[in-house]
Amino acid sequence: MIDSGELRDVIEIQEFTTSTDDNGFEIQDYKTMYTLRAKVKTQGTKEFMSADKSTTKLTVHVICRVRKGIDSDKYLFYNSKRWNIRHVHLMEDRQFITLTCEVSE
Repeated sequence: MIDSGELRDVIEIQEFTTSTDDNGFEIQDYKTMYTLRAKVKTQGTKEFMSADKSTTKLTVHVICRVRKGIDSDKYLFYNSKRWNIRHVHLMEDRQFITLTCEVSE
């Protein structure tokens, strides 16, 4: 069970959109679907070698209230970084979800 007081961080759930401007050019942007209070926990980092350069992947778990439309096609915006949502887990009480997200740095 999650206490609502633990939801101290502010996150945004975003989706990638493509629209057309007045001149007929495509504009690709991220649109905020939800702004939520959440609990963010860092799981750890993974380091690996890719094309002769070292890459670090940081993984976080985010606990927030359930909202419609949050899936692995959406993005998390937190701490001025855009995170890929890898997994969405519905918690036992069905009021909260856990998002597993990672970013490449």
